[in-house]
Amino acid sequence: MKTVSTFKLTLFTCLAVLTAIPWQIRAATSEPPLMTVPKRQLKTNNAAYYPDRSAYPSSPGPLDQPDTPDTSASFLATPDQETSIVPDTHGAVGTNYVMTMLNAGVRIQTRTGTVVYTNTLKGFWTNSPNVTNVSFVFDPKIIYDPFHHRFIATACAEPQAANSSVLIGVSLTGDPTGQWNIRQVKATQFNDKWADFPSIGYNKKWIAVQVNMFFTPEFDGRFDRSHIFVFNKTNLYAGNFTAPTLLVHDQTLVAAYEAPAETMDDTLDRLYMVQNVLDQNLLRLFWVEGSIGSETLIGVTNAMYFTPNKTWKDFPAYHPFTGEPIPDNNAPQTNSIERVQSNDGRMANVVYRNGSLWCAHTFHAPETAQPYRSGVQWYQLSPATQSIVQIGRVTDDSGLHYFAYPSIAVNRFNDVLIGYARHASNTFASGAYSFRAFNDPPNTMRPAKVLKSGEGVYHRKDGIGRNRWGDYSATVVDPLNDAHFWTIQEYSAPPSNTNNANGTGRWGTWWGNVQVTL
Repeated sequence: MKTVSTFKLTLFTCLAVLTAIPWQIRAATSEPPLMTVPKRQLKTNNAAYYPDRSAYPSSPGPLDQPDTPDTSASFLATPDQETSIVPDTHGAVGTNYVMTMLNAGVRIQTRTGTVVYTNTLKGFWTNSPNVTNVSFVFDPKIIYDPFHHRFIATACAEPQAANSSVLIGVSLTGDPTGQWNIRQVKATQFNDKWADFPSIGYNKKWIAVQVNMFFTPEFDGRFDRSHIFVFNKTNLYAGNFTAPTLLVHDQTLVAAYEAPAETMDDTLDRLYMVQNVLDQNLLRLFWVEGSIGSETLIGVTNAMYFTPNKTWKDFPAYHPFTGEPIPDNNAPQTNSIERVQSNDGRMANVVYRNGSLWCAHTFHAPETAQPYRSGVQWYQLSPATQSIVQIGRVTDDSGLHYFAYPSIAVNRFNDVLIGYARHASNTFASGAYSFRAFNDPPNTMRPAKVLKSGEGVYHRKDGIGRNRWGDYSATVVDPLNDAHFWTIQEYSAPPSNTNNANGTGRWGTWWGNVQVTL
């Protein structure tokens, strides 16, 4: 969820349009409007940091391969059940199961695709007696802790409401079909804000969930601040619960979308967070430190920035007079004039691995006319020196292919896989990925490879005319050997009617296992 600038106008416009569209389209809109924080006005005197190319790793790893590897296993994750316009594609992989968690539902499969569990998203969370007074759950994300073999999930509940809450759950073993410790935390004690778009990460001590806080509609829906809930991981894994520490980033003009890292180092005391400061061509570094129960958020008052040697746009289009970002459909598809939304440049996910932070986000490149072409920008960052080791892109300067909604994973060799959505005027909306070996030339990715080709026109707009996609994806390292990869991506499924009218578009989600040479 998640886009635009003037929230009061957006919310009232959305409500007015929703009353005028057919019921069957409204019924499929099972999450609130996509929200975006305002355009930033940032002033800083921080010095610029540029890559030290000599620091590129040279440790042993896979031999160089001529191309991006094919998938060794590939199967349907969760199909469109016509309950949600946008799936919010996410999933995690354990040693025996893959788990998909979408707005449309929860599914657990074997690593070869056999379905062993299904539930609605609400049903998964409200099966716990610890979750009460919840009628609607949205924006789920799920990750896997390979050090302790636990699945970790989060979601938000009750959008645009005073009883908004954040949900957290951990499997009590490595078997996600077994018992879970599921808890509910009130988003704010004052009942004047609601939580949106959670991001999740962990280290040896904590699980952190960051959410964007918006005033409830009676306060006109404006963005207010970030809330970062820091949970005691040991207690959760033991089936217990203590109230999380609430850390607040309330500098409204630069808060929002601080993504906590999945820390692939079980000795690191810091839990890092990285933010793409929208419309400033800057990345911002935060971290959580301190003893359990007395945590501190570093980076709010003494801001630390990475300054890439590239420029980009974080929104696909801007109002011609005000310069404010607007929710524009910009990614093309074949057999239709209807474009698909690629959203904004919020940081997708962050991985701490081998002393570096790896992350990725959508960017928009200027063309001769708007909307701007979307691509994927990825980074290897050094938190120790606050410098950029690598910065690269998955893009098509010819303008044919558009890329969006990336997710990044890194294995023990520093090989990298990025999964993403791929769109073009000669194909249907597809899921794809790119690979780089640790010893490939710096700042490069190998050519894109399609995970799952689209199968039809996607035309399914929400109440304010956005042909929604995403809003994210998941790419992970395989815990069986810490070398191979998995990715789950969205693709366009066959439409419900061949006339391709609004509301007929259907999506699907697809898992792929990408194996590298060991």
